Amino acid sequence: MELLNTVFFDSTKLAFGLGALFVILGVCLLWFGIVERRQINRRIKKENEQNLASLNDEADEAESANAVATVAEAIEECEDGFAVGSETIVDESGAETTVEEIVEEVADEPAEEENIGVSVAEAHESMTDEAAESMVIVASGTSSPTTGRKAVVNIDTISANFYDGDTVDLDALKEKKLVARKETAVKILARGRLNKQLNVVANDFSADAVKMICLMGGTATRV
Repeated sequence: MELLNTVFFDSTKLAFGLGALFVILGVCLLWFGIVERRQINRRIKKENEQNLASLNDEADEAESANAVATVAEAIEECEDGFAVGSETIVDESGAETTVEEIVEEVADEPAEEENIGVSVAEAHESMTDEAAESMVIVASGTSSPTTGRKAVVNIDTISANFYDGDTVDLDALKEKKLVARKETAVKILARGRLNKQLNVVANDFSADAVKMICLMGGTATRV
């Protein structure tokens, strides 16, 4: 009896062991199958992306070739129907001219030069202080204010905020917010560059500021 129980018990354990082994084996096979399927999908996706990129490159090359061909055809048409220097162009007034003449006319046009103006150093060397003082226009009834504050404004600040030909006085400086509203007088100092013709009206000027204003064709008026 004990022998039968031992044999039956060992057989049951063996069966359970084999069953567990088969289950583990099945799970492993399933896992390997999933992993392999993912790898296949990735490889297919990569191949599709490469094929798509290749097709895009071929399409771009074809488009570029078509564009080059179109330009070449246009050039040939222009060369066939329009010879530079030999064909004439008739404008609205009936005047005739050749392309060569037009090209020469454009080439002969002088390039517009940038007005860089005058610097403090250039103005300082251009004339004496006495000569600058003699160029200052003194307004009739001029008298320095005895009350209030005197603002100081640099000439390059004026150049940056006013247009060529403008008249610059205390009211204009206040309107541009370059001096405070409570200021009652202003002095103009030289700094940087001036590249505009300005008519500056102020209570006082430095000698170099007068030189810069006058060298640009403007006027300095003391009030």
